[in-house]
Amino acid sequence: MAATVEYIYIWGHTDPPSSPGQAGPKEFKAKVNPSNIKTKRSILFNTNNRANSGYDVKQYQGHGEIEMEIKLILTKFDAYSGRESTSVSEQIDNLLKATYDYDGSSHKSPYVTVLWGEFKFLGHLKDMSINYNTFNTDGTATNAEVDLVFVNFVPAIAQAHQQNRNSPDMTHMKLMKEGDKIPIICDDIYDDPTYYVQVAEANNLTNFRQVRPGQQIIFPPLVN
Repeated sequence: MAATVEYIYIWGHTDPPSSPGQAGPKEFKAKVNPSNIKTKRSILFNTNNRANSGYDVKQYQGHGEIEMEIKLILTKFDAYSGRESTSVSEQIDNLLKATYDYDGSSHKSPYVTVLWGEFKFLGHLKDMSINYNTFNTDGTATNAEVDLVFVNFVPAIAQAHQQNRNSPDMTHMKLMKEGDKIPIICDDIYDDPTYYVQVAEANNLTNFRQVRPGQQIIFPPLVN
């Protein structure tokens, strides 16, 4: 049984799309099976060299960019019928318009959405590499391997929803209660109780142990 060949769609947008896979005005469409799709995720940490210790303390900073890598093999022949179709150069031009070309109205390259089967992605093109393999006698390319790397784009409203309210990079206000201890709260917020020194300085406290119930204490953003 022959393998099913799905269309891959890559759309370019001037304004941020509302969702991955959303169609846009600039379209690259090809009936090819990508030979490879790879996604990469990372977690970022701040490294704090704790005084009087021989090791670094890693503290969570946030999630890094999500990358999606796609490898396409473009030919002038339709992958389904085998008949001659859109030229390789025209396919490359459409791909550049959808992902790379500078947009004078937005003063940047396009936002990009990708749709192929169950794979959907919203982001920007980070890198494109084109390797032309075979040519006609007149020099026109008949085959090209295209490696694409996209980085994700998260709309501002989604970033706000994803923001962790307990993040050490935010200012926190705490109304102290009986039994509250600043080092313990520092451990909850910064994952490190030794930040009580910075908290005491931020609140002009001469003794961090002498905090009365009802006193409002500022826990500033983490500074390495």
